[in-house]
Amino acid sequence: RRPKASISSLGPKQSAALHDSNTAWQAKVLVIDTIVKKTLGAPEQVKRQMHVLVPAVIECLNDTKQDVQEAAKNALSTMGNELIQSPEMKAMVEPIVDAIIVPTEKTTECVEQLMDVTFINAIDSPCLSMMVPVLSRALKERRMEYKKKASMVVGNMCGLVLNGKELVPHVPSLLPELVACVKDSNPEMRQYGGTALSALLKGMAQGQLGSSFDVLLTDLERFQKEMVSPDSETRNAAEKGLQDLIEKATNMATKTHTSEEELKADLENLKIEEEKKAAEAAAAEEEAKRKEEKAEEIEKALEPVPGQGFCPNICRECPQCQLAIEEQAKKDEEAKKVADKEAKKQAKLKEEEAKKKAFAKYQEEQKKLLAKQKGAKKKK
Repeated sequence: RRPKASISSLGPKQSAALHDSNTAWQAKVLVIDTIVKKTLGAPEQVKRQMHVLVPAVIECLNDTKQDVQEAAKNALSTMGNELIQSPEMKAMVEPIVDAIIVPTEKTTECVEQLMDVTFINAIDSPCLSMMVPVLSRALKERRMEYKKKASMVVGNMCGLVLNGKELVPHVPSLLPELVACVKDSNPEMRQYGGTALSALLKGMAQGQLGSSFDVLLTDLERFQKEMVSPDSETRNAAEKGLQDLIEKATNMATKTHTSEEELKADLENLKIEEEKKAAEAAAAEEEAKRKEEKAEEIEKALEPVPGQGFCPNICRECPQCQLAIEEQAKKDEEAKKVADKEAKKQAKLKEEEAKKKAFAKYQEEQKKLLAKQKGAKKKK
């Protein structure tokens, strides 16, 4: 009995119908046409299922019936043009669809065009669903130059994914090829593959990994070296370690609350973590305040005290001695001023005394002269 294709909703059942070789070609066309209608009428519903619908539609490109092939081509173009919102990626819809339809001729050209794209806006599920099939095939190319370019595009793409969960469905398409690049005998290819793989892991669980991502990168670099080791045990251990890293990132990206108790536990842990951070911030603030007060005390202790004189060591260099020297210089200057003023005063007094004496002598001489003149008149 052939599976029926429901047109009321879209999801895994419709995808399975397109994958199933026993599904009638008319039913496949009906499902694909429904995808197109839903894309135009209920785009959000299609967006949520893009990661399962696009591979199913791509498989229909190889169907023996021309009607199915044409319906699939139309669906890919419609989904790309209607659901991709990024302006720079909208311009790439046609090259991407061409690369999907004619992979042997257009894949390399499409990847080179993607290399020239300056990614500014976020990469969402529709972008990923359309790009990943092209990049996955490009990573399988035999020429290292093409694989390097594909690895660079993967790295750029993953770096702009805001929701790590949207990357997870595409891991099976990208991961085996990236791991193959990491294990490549060429050191340069290993470097490109490692960079792309680290971007994929970080993109999946960027928020959850946090500061531990630096440790993950260090482990990844170590595994890269060990996976080309001549020792089989070292290679096997490195591959196992790499797989564990991948599982860790995937688990973090897909982690969900399965029960109310788990949700409460996570919220409680979050609350504890926030309280811990707040306590650490308060302690750090208190420590900074204490250090500031201590510095003020030391600075105050080092401040010179007026009138205290020289320091006990009379070093003549410390602030206290410098102040004492300045104070002594001011005292000496004031004493000199007082002495000069007193000297001027004494000199003025002496001058006035001398004037008085001279005037008294003059008066005495005048008296004697008058007396002498009177005596002479009497004699006459």
